[in-house]
Amino acid sequence: MIERKEAEENRIIVKIMGDEYVIRGTDTTEYVDRIVSYVEGVIDQMSGNQKLNKCQVAVLAALKIADELYKLRQEYQYLDDLLKESK
Repeated sequence: MIERKEAEENRIIVKIMGDEYVIRGTDTTEYVDRIVSYVEGVIDQMSGNQKLNKCQVAVLAALKIADELYKLRQEYQYLDDLLKESK
């Protein structure tokens, strides 16, 4: 018999760009803190131009993170294909 344990949901309040957000999920506080720190770092990179409002900075940060994710997925697919070919 397979026994499943429901993971306890955490409720973590974080502050990004001065605004509070409630993050709900099963990830640890430490993990969420690392993610928030990463996002804040990208936001800091994007907010060098003081003429941008919060929304514009957030969109640029999202585009940068999406670009990183997309490139990592391409690299993963390439490496996965190489691994499959070698078998």
